[in-house]
Amino acid sequence: MIPVKIDKILDYCDGPQIFTVRDPFDTLYLSLASPKENEYLTIPISLSKLTSFENGLIDLRSVFLNPEKGKEYFILNTTSENFEMRPIRASEISEEWLPDEGFYLSPEEKETVTITLPRADHSLLRSIVKRFGWVAM
Repeated sequence: MIPVKIDKILDYCDGPQIFTVRDPFDTLYLSLASPKENEYLTIPISLSKLTSFENGLIDLRSVFLNPEKGKEYFILNTTSENFEMRPIRASEISEEWLPDEGFYLSPEEKETVTITLPRADHSLLRSIVKRFGWVAM
């Protein structure tokens, strides 16, 4: 199992749908909600390919069908406090796990919120961030 931490949420609807994670070696991965609760289909992704997806230049299905590191796929499990990934063979991925064709992120839909808090309230913010699945930097 590979431990990871959430890096950035790209699409949120009743929970994170598409987001990036990083492992202890700072490798970047893209995760997509699966039909199974608390499991995400995950692939390693370069910053340049992620940027192309974020800017609406390539669709999500293409990103997942053509991973940059061969056919390297993982299942990210989020049931415990520590998120962990395990490898999965490409042949084990059913069509229902893959995104529909034509899903593009729209750069206009990005939302960034900046909050300035007194140091004493940082632990409160951490618990709120964790509860709602947000990312705090």
